[in-house]
Amino acid sequence: MDFLSILRSCITGMVPVTLVTFSGAYLAKKDIFNKEANELISKSCARFFFVVQSFATIPKSVKLSSLVELWPIPVITFLIIIIGLILSFLSLYFLKPPTHFKFTTLSILVFTNGGNIPFLIMKGICASYGPLAGDDKCDEYPGYIALVIFVCSILIWSICIAFIKADEQETRKIEELASLTENKSAESSLKDLMIRGMFSPVPISCILSLILALIPGFDWLFVHKTSPLYSIFDSLFVVAYVGVVVSQMIIGSNLYMMEKADYGISKFYIISTTLMKNVIYPCFWLLLTLLLWNLGCYGNNKVMAYIIYIAQATPVASTVLMQCQLVSSGVKDCTVILLWQYITAPITLTVFTYLFFIII
Repeated sequence: MDFLSILRSCITGMVPVTLVTFSGAYLAKKDIFNKEANELISKSCARFFFVVQSFATIPKSVKLSSLVELWPIPVITFLIIIIGLILSFLSLYFLKPPTHFKFTTLSILVFTNGGNIPFLIMKGICASYGPLAGDDKCDEYPGYIALVIFVCSILIWSICIAFIKADEQETRKIEELASLTENKSAESSLKDLMIRGMFSPVPISCILSLILALIPGFDWLFVHKTSPLYSIFDSLFVVAYVGVVVSQMIIGSNLYMMEKADYGISKFYIISTTLMKNVIYPCFWLLLTLLLWNLGCYGNNKVMAYIIYIAQATPVASTVLMQCQLVSSGVKDCTVILLWQYITAPITLTVFTYLFFIII
């Protein structure tokens, strides 16, 4: 397997993400993006753009007739996230995060950018110079990625945001004790926070879009280019793409604004978290992928196996930072960790992609 071709694929895939991120930093430097703008964009993504994205991608990817072939994607993605949660809980004993950042650490370790980065990388992986050039399943990779996003979106907007809200409650409690004021804030249990998250706009839109996709005739009416109402569906996709771009831009904006900020975490913690997220976990997922491949779970579909794997080997999801912004908790600490994960990602993604195509 040509290492330089894989390097080219990964770097090419990371360039658009990098340019969009730097655009956000430039707008922050010009004082066009600021804290208030970032908060408004985060709310608009959570309540509108990501909802539209669900309706624009899932119906195009899922059909009733294809469920038998596609079942490994949601099942294995869900399995990996659950295993990741268990490993992350155990890793807290080693990382020893600050009390107010404990659950956010779990979110950073478990939830990945399993949509944008795999989609961009796959363009190079399936290109004429890529390792999957000529694979007849390459045309189906957008649908595979959409199913990964489906599972991750439901879990990240129910579990992840509950974790961040739990840390926000802990931070508020510490501040009230320090100021010797009476605790008048209503607190919710982690279970209640998760249940509340499951009924937020993004998980509900994911479920509804899946139901629509399984209705006979829906794809004929909306999804195909020859469909009578395709213009509506195509417009939804354009709006959803705007959400992807602006959500990535506020990462750059936050990075610029936090450049000289004081962080509440140590350099050891930043390095350890980055090493665990970008190196240790991908090694574990690679061994798991090899096991599942040998058990026949992927049905000899290397495109599917790679997408499920690389989706979990990417850095922390930008949605985690967005949720920190929404809850007003851990924004500075999450930003600096995210920065170092994305700086090292081109190297680690290239190495692990190379290893994947050697052993699978």
